Amino acid sequence: MREAVARAAAVAPPFRLPDSVRPLHYTIEVEPDVAKNEIHGKAVIQVAIWKATRHIVLHALRLQVTHAAVNPAEGAAAVIAIHNQPENETIYLELDTTLPTNSLATVTMKYVGEMSPPGSMSGLCPTPYQGPGGAVKFGFETMMEPISARSVFPCWDEPEIKAHFTVCIVADVDLTCLSNMELDSERLIKRTQGEPKKRAIFKASPLMSTYLVVMIAGHLNVLQSNDFRIPIRVWAPLDRKIENGAYALDIAVKAMKTHESNYGLEYPLAKLDMVAIPGHTGGMEHWGCVSYEERGLLLDDSPSEADKMRLAFLVTHELAHQWFGNIVTMRWWDSIWLNEAFADWATVNALSQMIPNFDSRASFLASPDDGGRAGFQDALELDSSMGSHAIQDPRLSPAAAFDSIAYLKGCSILRMVAEDLGVDIFLKGIQRYLHKHIYLTATTEDLWIALSEISGKDVAELMATWTQTVGYPLLTVNELRPTGKVAINQSRFLQNGDTDFGVGPYPLTVQIRGPNGIEKHTMRGQEMVVPVNLFSYKLNANLVGFYRVSYPLSRIHKFAVQFAGNTLSSEDKVGIISDLGALVLTGSADRRCRVSHFLDFLLTVKDTTSNLYVWREILGQFRRVEAAFMFENKEIVDTLKLVRSKLLNDLVEKGYLDFSPDDTTEDILLRTLLFGELRNHYLVQERSCVAWKRFINGEQEALNPNLRKAIFKTVVALDNSKDTWDKLKSIALERSYIRAEDPVTPLEALSALGSSPDPELIARALQLITPSSSTYLGISDLEELVLSKNPVPFVMNWALRQSILKSLSEHPGGAIASWNWLMNNWNILVDKRRKDSVNGFGFITTVLGGLATSEHLAQVENFFSDRVDESFDLVLAQAIDKIRARCRFIAADRANLLKFAS
Repeated sequence: MREAVARAAAVAPPFRLPDSVRPLHYTIEVEPDVAKNEIHGKAVIQVAIWKATRHIVLHALRLQVTHAAVNPAEGAAAVIAIHNQPENETIYLELDTTLPTNSLATVTMKYVGEMSPPGSMSGLCPTPYQGPGGAVKFGFETMMEPISARSVFPCWDEPEIKAHFTVCIVADVDLTCLSNMELDSERLIKRTQGEPKKRAIFKASPLMSTYLVVMIAGHLNVLQSNDFRIPIRVWAPLDRKIENGAYALDIAVKAMKTHESNYGLEYPLAKLDMVAIPGHTGGMEHWGCVSYEERGLLLDDSPSEADKMRLAFLVTHELAHQWFGNIVTMRWWDSIWLNEAFADWATVNALSQMIPNFDSRASFLASPDDGGRAGFQDALELDSSMGSHAIQDPRLSPAAAFDSIAYLKGCSILRMVAEDLGVDIFLKGIQRYLHKHIYLTATTEDLWIALSEISGKDVAELMATWTQTVGYPLLTVNELRPTGKVAINQSRFLQNGDTDFGVGPYPLTVQIRGPNGIEKHTMRGQEMVVPVNLFSYKLNANLVGFYRVSYPLSRIHKFAVQFAGNTLSSEDKVGIISDLGALVLTGSADRRCRVSHFLDFLLTVKDTTSNLYVWREILGQFRRVEAAFMFENKEIVDTLKLVRSKLLNDLVEKGYLDFSPDDTTEDILLRTLLFGELRNHYLVQERSCVAWKRFINGEQEALNPNLRKAIFKTVVALDNSKDTWDKLKSIALERSYIRAEDPVTPLEALSALGSSPDPELIARALQLITPSSSTYLGISDLEELVLSKNPVPFVMNWALRQSILKSLSEHPGGAIASWNWLMNNWNILVDKRRKDSVNGFGFITTVLGGLATSEHLAQVENFFSDRVDESFDLVLAQAIDKIRARCRFIAADRANLLKFAS
């Protein structure tokens, strides 16, 4: 569930259900009425009475229970009142008699509920698409995680309260219905009024949590593979090219085989469905029936290598959850990091086995390219903010727990444990954990116990600090030259340059690379002294540990020489560049390196590597410097442009932009990266303009799929032509977007619409994504244009809006305009995010991420001085801290950069 940062309101009700009654088996029948925006349902729930009670309390949100009955296994009982408690999102049934301890009963309820809007990713949502004959059709999907099952049927909506489920879907007779389990039967329902319906009944599930229940219906095509023990299928709406799901199907087969082998536990269900759903964002790991955004399963006819890697990661991640999350589930939402972090770690580990010529582990460690998947570096940046939080924090609401700390820092510390214990030992511990808690729930401590039992080490003692404490350490190295040793001191690293807030020390296994290999040293206190070869040492070998290292400047100069040899791994090089860049950007007065040292270092090592991941880190860190100085005077901006050209221009002459049939995956990704970063180079601009002209004249093959996004951004920024911008908008909105024969190209065009520096085009880009106050989701110019050109309603979800905001934030005019847009539209924006809550309040991060000056900081602090609430307080604190850090860096190094320029 990688993209589901928040599936419900950011602050969840604190209420926990009483433990007097527990469900054993649900039979749920749901009949959506899209025309009336209603859900008609019936729930028959077999329950166990754990404690004598006259009240049955369960969750219900926007459900009107029209009938309720309770039938004890022995005796009789009547429901005398149905009480709604909207503040707790519950109802309770008051009985005329007490149900005794250790008894059984059946609870029956009929109810009417509300459908959620298309694309809202919460509860039961309609999914618009073009059906047979071109007519507008609506299917539907459910999205229950974390706490939206209660809006579809009355239930005990807490992950620990597992039960068996029999799902019945009532739908039009021509729709395909899918759920977690295989279909048991279909029956025709004839009614005196209206068209006949069918009742699709699915087999009973194993024990599972409510958030994993799924119901999907639509006109669907299917592609099936029998290359695994059970059938694996890709489903998509009829108007999509189902054959473009073949790559996802192949990845799924490989992933399931790899996961089964790694976990030592067979997938227990009889089938696995994967469904491409219009308007969906990311993926959701429903057991046996995984839902995806369309480009998460369907490539276009000529996919880019980056699209294939992104799809492979998403599919493999969601399928990892079929074990870690579905078979064994976290007991409460404060342990959701276990589900998500392990799925990320398992995916990184599995892809290295599944895809040749692609180092998924190194890819996770390096800064992402444009639009690439976040990883280790993003976790380090976020957790160095004053707005960060501990991985496992009981104060977080279920929705707030789904953030990058859970995913990325969680994955990073699991990687640290796995490397410390050995990956084979780690996987045996995972197998112990899964077998011990099969079909049950577990806690973080249960995982540590299983790993300790297998490894013989006290994993809990090592990991408690890492999961329950915010932040991570900076190891400051001082060379004790006469003794041949180094003194290592640790303190919390903060991006704003402060170093000590009383956090730590963090328990570490420090891996030090020397001329004779890697030595491990245990660090449990604030300081330690270890012997090293002072001519050749590097802490955090292979970038295993989640921490940063500050070296003496003399050591940095030696690293520049070592880059040309083979004594450092690519992970080592990524770590050196990352640590140096992050330390420089703090602007701290006691830094050993200034921005001039850092730029000199990059210019020195650039000719020593052709490694994709090292280049991603070089450019990722350099982009951070550019972003900080984006609003400075022409001399500084021109200096950084010159550095960029010196970094990259030689690569053009060396042929790095020239694709070859013999290119590996990493070769293609490197050429793609460099082409995008060289958008100001005359050759890239020339090639982009030629390809663009051929493309708009009908030559579809004129665009190398790997370069599409870069070409779109280049021509929009270069031309500043309204005609070019309009053509790109047409591609984004009209060219197969709704029918999705090509689900990727329009998205790349959409993200490029914010790349023009022209003020009028900036304003038009923002107008596209401005929601209306008159509608729930918000109809903007973008939706209105699509509605006028296509019969199918357009779902402009917030992930698409943010792709435009991201490109706007990358240049001064767009960044300032976006900030003004946020202030002018704040009330409606925050209202819609509370309601729809896909991607939470990530638009705050995106918009404020383009700001850098003290004037910006003052404006932001003033604007939000009376607008902070718990819905977005963490996101806001992180964004403000980043601006504050940039201001400190600029003030500290502006003169240094000017001196470097001269």
